[in-house]
Amino acid sequence: MNKPLEIEGSLLARNTLLNLIGQGLPLVVAIVTIPFIIHGLGVERFGLLSLAWVVLGYFAIFDLGLGRATTKFVAEALGKGEEDQVPRLVWTAVTIQTVFGILGAIVLAGIAPLLVERILNIPPGLKEEAKATFYLLALSIPIVLVSSSFSGALEAAQRFDLVNAVRIPSSALTSLLPLVGLFLGFTLPGIVALILAVRLAELAVFVVLSIRIAPRLKRYAGSFALFPRLFSFGGWVTVTGIVGPILVYSDHFLIGSILSIAMVTFYAVPYKIVARLWIIAGSLSMTLFPAFSALEGVKDRQRLGFLCPCS
Repeated sequence: MNKPLEIEGSLLARNTLLNLIGQGLPLVVAIVTIPFIIHGLGVERFGLLSLAWVVLGYFAIFDLGLGRATTKFVAEALGKGEEDQVPRLVWTAVTIQTVFGILGAIVLAGIAPLLVERILNIPPGLKEEAKATFYLLALSIPIVLVSSSFSGALEAAQRFDLVNAVRIPSSALTSLLPLVGLFLGFTLPGIVALILAVRLAELAVFVVLSIRIAPRLKRYAGSFALFPRLFSFGGWVTVTGIVGPILVYSDHFLIGSILSIAMVTFYAVPYKIVARLWIIAGSLSMTLFPAFSALEGVKDRQRLGFLCPCS
């Protein structure tokens, strides 16, 4: 058995700071670039882009909470020193994420014409661009879901330095690439394709880094027998994943369907900036979740109580 993962206060403080930087820097880039993107795309196309990302957020329900479940159970295994269990947990989650990601892509691609023609108030001249945009976003669903499993494994190992080394440039490029696309004369689908390429590269790097810290991941070791265990936890996260986006983003849809797609821009930009104020609490909770899972795995109640007196 390998040496259990050590959880120290200094490690948690370092990881929280890394997460704060990892979320704060892309936010600064977004604040700087958004006015130029709106000017280049126009309010209607930017509104469509904002709404398209909201739709993609809804389809995160196909995750079934497996990203968080991967982090929890891998952290527990590492806390016990049972590193040999990591490949089975990670590859099982990845396999299921791939299957449900493909299903989500098919569903989004199937309802894209309905969204464009019937539900959203999109100008006739933008409808073909809108359909192409949703089709491209459909392709990103399995990529995003599988990425959550591999990044979850890194978080479980307390390697937030690696996670943020990938996410900072990836998130920053999400704001910068629209400007690059506009400079190259791309339409909205072309810009989304650039962002999709970044997401694919992000996944590839997460895979490489995961294998680097857990070499046993080189060999596929998925087991559907583990699915009930993963879903027993992930199912509760799924409930939040279904209700949360409805409460958070339903206003975007109402504006886009009742008023116009252009009005989404005027609402989404300040909303996005204000909503990012949760990054301090989010950075801390992102750090504590795998740490508590590791300590819970070895039943270290004393250390758990020291880190969180409320426990």
